[in-house]
Parts: sequence; C-alpha cells; structure tokens
Amino acid sequence: MSCKLSSIRIMSLMLLLMLPPSAFGAKKGAGSKTIRVVLMPVEPSGSEQVDIRQLRSVASNELGALGIFKQVPIRQMQRKLQELEKKRVYRSGCMANPVCIRTVGGVLGARVIFMLKAQSSGSELSLRMQAFDAKSGKIIRRAEEKTNLTGPEVEKIVRWLTRKVSSPMVTTLAKGKGKFEVSCNESDATLLVNGKSFGKRIGKSFKVSSGVFDIMVKKPGFVPYRDVVVIKPGETETISALLSPEQNLFPAVAQTKKTETPVEPVQKPAVAGPIKTEPVQPSPGPRKEPEKEKLPPWMVSDTTKQPFLPVSKPQPSPVPVQPRGEKRFYQTWWFWSLVGVVAVGGGYATYQLLKEDSASNGSAVVVWP
Repeated sequence: MSCKLSSIRIMSLMLLLMLPPSAFGAKKGAGSKTIRVVLMPVEPSGSEQVDIRQLRSVASNELGALGIFKQVPIRQMQRKLQELEKKRVYRSGCMANPVCIRTVGGVLGARVIFMLKAQSSGSELSLRMQAFDAKSGKIIRRAEEKTNLTGPEVEKIVRWLTRKVSSPMVTTLAKGKGKFEVSCNESDATLLVNGKSFGKRIGKSFKVSSGVFDIMVKKPGFVPYRDVVVIKPGETETISALLSPEQNLFPAVAQTKKTETPVEPVQKPAVAGPIKTEPVQPSPGPRKEPEKEKLPPWMVSDTTKQPFLPVSKPQPSPVPVQPRGEKRFYQTWWFWSLVGVVAVGGGYATYQLLKEDSASNGSAVVVWP
C-alpha cells in the first residue's frame, strides 16, 4: 500500500513540473523585464509656490504606468538616506559625483536613479528630470522644460519629462513594434515627430519601434499642439490634436482723425511811404563767447588726426644754398696763407728748442703742432 502511494506522489510531482508557469498565474519572463529604480526627493530652488510632494507623486505614478520599473518604497528610501546623511555620504550635490551615485544606488539596491529638480525665477518655473545609471554613476538622459509658475500644465510637463528620460529603457526592455495615429480638427496641418517633419500626414498610421515620441502638430495662425506619448509593443496609440486659433494679444489701436483748425493768412500792412531806417549803433565791444563745457579726456575727440590715413613723417629742413660768387672767409687765399705762415713759424721755434736740448742728450725730435 505504501509503495502505491509513493508512486502516485512521484507521478503527481512530475505532472506539476511539466505544467507551464502560466498555470500558476505567473507570466514567463516577467521578472526579466523590470528594473529596480528609485525616485529621489525633489530638489526645490526658489519654488515655494510649487507643491513639491505633488510633483514627486506625479512622476512616481508615471514611472509605475510605464510597466517596466519597480520602485523602491519611499519609506525605505528615506530611512536609508538618513543613515547615509549621518555618515556624511549623502549630501547636497551628491548627484554630481559618480562615486556618491554608485554608493546611493548600492545602498538602496537600485539600478537606475531618477531625480527631479524645480527652480523658479519670477513667474517662470524650470523643471529638470535626470536618470543616472547606479552602477557606472553616469547620466543616462536628461530633459528640461519651462512653463508658467501658476499655469495648469505643470503636472503635464512632469509626466512628459518622466517619459523622455525613460525612453532608452523603454526601447531596450519593451522590445517590439507598435502603432500610433494622429488626428486633427484642422486640415493641412504639419506633423512633427521628435522634431522631424513628416509633412501633411495627419490621419495616417505609423508603425514604429516601442519607445517615447514627442508629437507636435502645427499650422500657421493656430496654437501648436504638443504631446509626449509612449508606444508599447502590440499597441496602437491614437492622438487627437486640437488646434485653436491664435489670439491677437496686441489689438490694433483705432486711429483718431486729427481735426486741423484752419489758419488764417496774415495780411501785411500796406506801406504808405518810404521806410525809415534807423542808424546802426556801433557795438560796445567784442562779444564774450560762452565758456564751453569741460569734457573728460576720453570724451574729447582730436580733430587734428585723420583716422584710417597714414601719418606723414616730418621732412628735414632744407639746407640753405650759398649764392654763386660769394665766398666764406675760410675759402679765401689769404686765410690759408696766414695759416701756413703760423704753422711754419711754430715748427721752426720748436726745432730750435729741441736742438739746444739735444746738445746734452744727443737726440733731436721735430714735433709739428
């Protein structure tokens, strides 16, 4: 009896092993198509008027709707980050340091780190979304949009940014092809996909690989329509673009007609006789010109210089030419005769002096002056 029971158990166990995973309510390969990610706290900068928690909630819901991410619970994330803060590992500017990114990703057990930053300036709000690879510490993709601080499209922009930075992972994990079709209430509208124009192809179906696509429909005189859609394998996405006419923000000012009052001509009085002219009295003296305002040297322009022209070099003064027939004193015959007499006399006197001295020394030297 015991042998029969053991054989029945073995056969039933073999049957259970032969059943597919779908029989137990599990999808084959479901675990291999998900990534464990973490959405960091939103970093505000001058955004007191923005609900930071609401923005993070919108981004978290969008990540869950993509179907390929498994998020770290927010309480677990907060507890782990507090521990890292005490150890002075997680601090301001951590996402700019690859070492800090790898440390945070390892502690939280996440493969990808998402980070949303909101910065306001006046009435303008700038939203930036970034995705980091926790293993390498490098950025995967970033996206940024600007909008009105009080506008109702803030949440829509957060969803768009989340889809854009998730595009590489959607394309990699959700392999396959899908379709999308764009309809519009206006004819002759232009379709743009990811910034590339597809002309007047409104109402036609496109078969594309799975991923994220930036759709824009525009027409002159109308406000452009824009949306960021996710195309999943085997699905068809229909986008309805509603174009509204542009409003003239600066209406034309009604021109007022100017009423001109007629000017009556001035009649000159008739001259009855010759015109008497009074004698002109002499002026009392030279008229003093008003003093000119003194300007700083960098404001005074030098009018003596000619710009864009070469400055001429000063020419040497000409040598005076001596007229013909007139000689200087050093050019006369008597001047040079007198010089010769003086030279001969001086030489003779020197010779006599040396001659007398040579009688004792036995040498004679003639020196010319």
